[in-house]
Amino acid sequence: MSAISSSALLTVLALLVVVGCAGMGPPASETGYRANVTVRRTDASGAGMALERVVEFYSMGNRRREARVDGQRVTLIDRPDLRISWMLNPATKSFEEYRLRSPEAAISGAPNPFGPRAKAVFEWLGTEDLGGLDTQKFAVEGIAISGHAWFTTDLIPVRFVGTLDTEESRVELEIEYTEVERHSQAAFLFTIPPNYAGYETRKQKSVPSDREFEDALIRLREEARRIPRPHLR
Repeated sequence: MSAISSSALLTVLALLVVVGCAGMGPPASETGYRANVTVRRTDASGAGMALERVVEFYSMGNRRREARVDGQRVTLIDRPDLRISWMLNPATKSFEEYRLRSPEAAISGAPNPFGPRAKAVFEWLGTEDLGGLDTQKFAVEGIAISGHAWFTTDLIPVRFVGTLDTEESRVELEIEYTEVERHSQAAFLFTIPPNYAGYETRKQKSVPSDREFEDALIRLREEARRIPRPHLR
């Protein structure tokens, strides 16, 4: 190998290392999953703590989050491939559409550092044993959020610990993923249900079959019974 080609190879390798060590937004999971997510926010004084619970589904970049807000079930679907997010209201069978990066596309009081609106750089720090689980650790630094994030070896989120700067003050933020189930997720989870108002005029890349939709309703009913209710402490 000539000196020139060797130099070029070293340059390429150096660029790959730099790009691989840090990047805007979180790394993409290598597998589909379903998980329960707990979000804790504590104010600077430590006197007030807010607790939120979410059920999250993920498949090939698409993300679905379900929670109960003021007693009502709310669902947020992020579709990076379409560059939009949908907020579903099952009670009224309606939805609202937002730009993917819109701060209004949220069902939690705290931003999701693992989602598409994470305006932060993730820098890989190495591997770490986290309570007996092999994880990859990242430093997270953004405009309003900073801390550390842990992922499984196949890049499913596990934990985030850091701080969040709000207009009022700085709060401590802790996010945990538990009861993770690895398997491919059905396409219907990331689309607007056909019985929702406005469905016919909303173009979607994939439309589930009648059979898939029937299976979806059964599974969603089962999931609804498992979604915990958020509360404040």
